[in-house]
Amino acid sequence: MSIKLRIALLILVIAGVLSCSSKPDYGPNPRYHSTRFPQTRTISQAKVWLHWSKSERVAFVRGLVVGYRQGNDDLCNEAAGAVPQSSCQQRTGRLPSSASALVIDDPVSEYSKAMTKFYVNHPEDDDVPITVLFRWLVLERKSPTEVHKLLPPRSL
Repeated sequence: MSIKLRIALLILVIAGVLSCSSKPDYGPNPRYHSTRFPQTRTISQAKVWLHWSKSERVAFVRGLVVGYRQGNDDLCNEAAGAVPQSSCQQRTGRLPSSASALVIDDPVSEYSKAMTKFYVNHPEDDDVPITVLFRWLVLERKSPTEVHKLLPPRSL
């Protein structure tokens, strides 16, 4: 083997080892001295969300939709004798009917885009947990700007 080939191979091996050992920074934003949510004291869920690919975000939101729908349906079934079914569904934050079909990704994709838009447009709100943001955007049907306005300012 020639010396040039050996050097090229060595560089490739070193680059591969270094790329495997580096971890993304998911730590909270050091600019702020406070967080409004205990879940984000050690990990910035906004950084995690923005690090994921589009398909990973959509898959995560699909899982949230399925979980919330299943939890809502289970709760209403358990309470069927004590509370009228329609009353139960209204109080538990029923997801939009379009979210019930798992084969339809359009609503799920739109939820994912709205969450991404929030984290990109409001970097000062990087302490909002993914599940809290999901609840506000999907269940309470707020826009990313409305969610931002709901939050008190953070201390620098």
